[in-house]
Amino acid sequence: MSNIYNYVIIHLGDFMDRILLITHDADMDGMGCAILANIIFDNLDVIYTNPDDLESILLDLINSKKHLEYKEIFITDLGLRNNCYEIIESNLKDKLLHLDHHQTDKSYSWSTVLIDIDGFKPSATSIFYDYLLDRFKDNEILKKDSTCELVEAIRSYDTYQFKQTGNMLGYKLTNVFVNIERNELLHSILERLYSNDTSFNLTDEEIKISDRCDKELEEYLDYCDKNLIRIKFLDYNVGLSISNKYRSSVGNLLSEKYKDELDFILIADYERESFSIRTVNDINVGNIAATLGGGGHDKAAGFPMNDETLKLTSPYFDRNILNKLKNEEKTN
Repeated sequence: MSNIYNYVIIHLGDFMDRILLITHDADMDGMGCAILANIIFDNLDVIYTNPDDLESILLDLINSKKHLEYKEIFITDLGLRNNCYEIIESNLKDKLLHLDHHQTDKSYSWSTVLIDIDGFKPSATSIFYDYLLDRFKDNEILKKDSTCELVEAIRSYDTYQFKQTGNMLGYKLTNVFVNIERNELLHSILERLYSNDTSFNLTDEEIKISDRCDKELEEYLDYCDKNLIRIKFLDYNVGLSISNKYRSSVGNLLSEKYKDELDFILIADYERESFSIRTVNDINVGNIAATLGGGGHDKAAGFPMNDETLKLTSPYFDRNILNKLKNEEKTN
C-alpha cells in the first residue's frame, strides 16, 4: 500500500490498461461518478478523497511512479486547489481529464468546469455522464432510463434544484449514503441499473433508512438551531453552528429560515476539521471560501479549519472548544 493518507483506494482488475478515478468522498455526486465509471471501465481503481488532500495524492502518484500504470486518469467533483494545476500540467496532462462544477478562474485544456448552462446547474455526475455517453454511444446501460433517472436525481439534489423540481430521490439516496458502507451501496445500485430498464427505485430497506434519517434530522436541526450563534464574520452577518453530520441539510434549512436576518450560515464540522457555508441570499459564498483556502459554488462552499480560519470565529469556536467537542463525542 502506498504512503498516501486520508483517502480510500479500491482496486479492481489487473494492471493492463488500468483506469484511475479520483472522486469526492463526501456525497452522492462523488459516488455517482464512481458508479458511472464502473459501468464503463473493467480495470478500474477508485480513490475517494477531498479537495484538501488531492495535492498529496497527486504528488504521491507521481513520486511513486504509480501514475505510469494508468492509461487514463479522471478527477471528478473535486475543485483543484493549491498547486494541483501546476502538478497536473507538468506531469499528468496527457492522460488526465478533470470534470467538475465548482467555480474557478483557471482554464486548462485537460479541465472542463461547467457551473451554469442557461439556468441549468450541472453536477459532476451529470457532466461525467454526458462525457461518457458521447464517448461510449453504444453502451446500453448508460442509455437506460433508470441510469438517466439516477443521474438526474443526484444532480438535482447536489445543486439544490430538487426544491424546484420536486425530485426527492437524490435527497433520499443521500440519507442512505451517510448510513451504510459505501461499496455496499455502490454495488447495490449497479445491480439495479443492470437489471432494471425503466426506472430507478430505492429498496424497502433504503426507504426505512431514509425515513429514519428524516426523523433524526428534524431533532438534530432543532439542536443546531437552538445553539446557533450570531457573529460578525468578514463583515457579514452570519449564523455559526456546529455540526458533524447532515451538514448540507442543516446549513440549507437554517439559511432558508434566517434568510432575512443573516447573510449566510457557517457550519463548523469538528470531525472533518472544516467549515461549510450555505446561503439562499444573493451572495457568492464560493468566492468567500476561496479567499480562505477553500472553494465551492455560489450558494454552497467550504474551507479548511485551521489556525487562521479559527481566528475569524474566535472566541465562539477555537481549539479548546474543538477538543472539548471531540471528547464529548467519544463519550456519547
